[in-house]
Amino acid sequence: MKRVVRPGGSIFWQTGYTQGDESGPEIVPIDHLSHDLFRCDPHPFQLWDRIIWRYWGGHAFTKKFTNKHETIMWYVKPGAEPQFLVDDVRERAKSYDKRNNFWGRNPGNVWEVDRVAFGSTGQTSHLAVFPEEVTERIVPACSSPGDLVLDPFAGSGTVPRVARSLGRRWLGIEVSPTYVQESSLRIGRQQPCEADALASELLLGLALSSGGRSTSLEEAANLLARWIDQVDRRASRIEFEKDVESVFANNNGRAREKADTWKKYDDQLGTQKLAVSDPVAVADSLLCRRYKLRRHFNGVRRYRSVLDAMDVIANSLASESQCSYVLRILGQEPSTYALTGNLVSAALAGTRGENNVDAPIDHQGRLL
Repeated sequence: MKRVVRPGGSIFWQTGYTQGDESGPEIVPIDHLSHDLFRCDPHPFQLWDRIIWRYWGGHAFTKKFTNKHETIMWYVKPGAEPQFLVDDVRERAKSYDKRNNFWGRNPGNVWEVDRVAFGSTGQTSHLAVFPEEVTERIVPACSSPGDLVLDPFAGSGTVPRVARSLGRRWLGIEVSPTYVQESSLRIGRQQPCEADALASELLLGLALSSGGRSTSLEEAANLLARWIDQVDRRASRIEFEKDVESVFANNNGRAREKADTWKKYDDQLGTQKLAVSDPVAVADSLLCRRYKLRRHFNGVRRYRSVLDAMDVIANSLASESQCSYVLRILGQEPSTYALTGNLVSAALAGTRGENNVDAPIDHQGRLL
């Protein structure tokens, strides 16, 4: 790892919390044990930050406090400035304080993300599935689309899956054939960008929402095109940009404009029930199914990204044949879809509930 990482590149080293000392009851912090391996020659790295991953579950102890956190060491290879794109990982602030960044706050280096519970939709046969929310913060902060993300201990495939979902190239290494097979299924249930992920969720909800349902390729394409066409994206974009402009143009009223705008879009996207009629809110709720960290972003950022994703879908449907576009979406997610001749159905083999087709959408854009 130290050899192949480029200058300025990062290694995030998550090792667990402690291990026991064979000579007695004393415990040893694992990140301390490994630190010298990164600092020594050849290719000594710099410790750039130390992240605390706090979770809720954990094995209960009777003679000491239960472990509730692990450490993630962020090492950087000298020779270039490390990449840190904080704007891509900003999260919702705790209050509508006028001093806060409009798009969200720096998430800090204490991350509260619960562990993947056994039997949940993210669980595989792997005993320690890594939460996607943790990786969804690391990958966009320290890499750009098209960069290569390497996981030399790929396990259940969380890092490759997230890297692919964010438009990064990825390489995973794993010795267990069982984990490799399960990882391939998980990766095959994720699109390579947000717009394609939204298109896939819309196809599932519009065309394949009933159990065992199938439809023709043409009908699936028509349903997607009709749903996108009925969204007045131009009006939504004009209103959104007007709200944002009022925040940055009116310095005298900036504090009030900020708070009003934050509240407007947080309310619009943050607490909607399933029976929502705003297509933008519907699209946002569908994207939250694919990107787990998304729920931590503020409403203005989420609303803007939904509009961008819907514009990409509309432009793709207009620039290539509708069926060709849908075929591309199906081909990018082979674990979710099955295409038999001209008939599209949901494969969903071995998913443990992931991408389950339980969000039917009507043609007016409402979740049913």
